[in-house]
Amino acid sequence: MRRTLWLSLTLAAALLAVAAATDATAGRRASRPAGAKTILVAAADAGAKGKVDTRHWPATKRREDRSRLRLRLRKLEPEGAYTLWMDDPRTPDPSLAVATFPALLADARGRLELSYDTREGDVFPFGSTLDALAGRALHVRDDRGVSILVGAVPAGD
Repeated sequence: MRRTLWLSLTLAAALLAVAAATDATAGRRASRPAGAKTILVAAADAGAKGKVDTRHWPATKRREDRSRLRLRLRKLEPEGAYTLWMDDPRTPDPSLAVATFPALLADARGRLELSYDTREGDVFPFGSTLDALAGRALHVRDDRGVSILVGAVPAGD
């Protein structure tokens, strides 16, 4: 009888410990940042390369909700002018619109980084949110209007 009672209490304590650990882990996972990355495809014979990554940090007791959209481009024309074109989520039309104005300039090594971060007070293109931009078309065009890199805004986890 004592042994059965002892086994029952031990099993009950173990189940409570597992349940508490699961609840704690679920809360921790919900507050962890989630993100996604995608590689842009070179549309012209320029040999350019690029990556787009998104990241979202949910609000916690210690921080506010935060989102970031970042483009890292390389092997561009040194000191060349480029614009970012995206599908505007506010319109049903899938045609692209200019998302950056004025044009962005690559550095002397042909690199360009563009970042929108809500923690820094940045506003995403078209005044949109990261969720609304996810999956939308994205083009990087040179000063002649030729698409150099194409892809889509990655959707987060």
